[in-house]
Amino acid sequence: MVGRLEPIAVFGFQEVFDQAMDLLTPSGFRVRLPSPAGYAALKLKAWCDRSALREYKDAADIATACSWYQQNDDLRASLYDAGTDRMETLIEADMDVDIALLNLLGKDIADVIGDVRVSELARSWALTDRDMLAVQFAREKSRTHPDRATAHREITALTRFLASG
Repeated sequence: MVGRLEPIAVFGFQEVFDQAMDLLTPSGFRVRLPSPAGYAALKLKAWCDRSALREYKDAADIATACSWYQQNDDLRASLYDAGTDRMETLIEADMDVDIALLNLLGKDIADVIGDVRVSELARSWALTDRDMLAVQFAREKSRTHPDRATAHREITALTRFLASG
């Protein structure tokens, strides 16, 4: 903004931008594309902020980011690499691949935004309405058969990393 003396602070934007991928458009423009983990980090914080105002649109974006991980064949295969921390993630999830992938997404979010931002997000997350997120998340995952119990499990797996923040 013209005349503004102090910068606008947006949660995690710099961290996500710093780790974004460069994409060159056919017209020659360079665009920074956030990683799915970076995108999910920003959307989790947006949920914390906007859901308090009864704005629930970020739930659909969170569910979409989760689906990106859950449907990624390379990530699925990586869970079976013996002797890796990803195999440990699968074991910790009782061999539930979808839950393990969301634990992995949470770990990747923490890697993107760093400890300070994880702590900030954890404080906001503690105050958010997780039941409403589960309702909205479940609707996004299945319009015909929303499953709130599964949504709660998936959200818990995704946000497990916040317990350390």
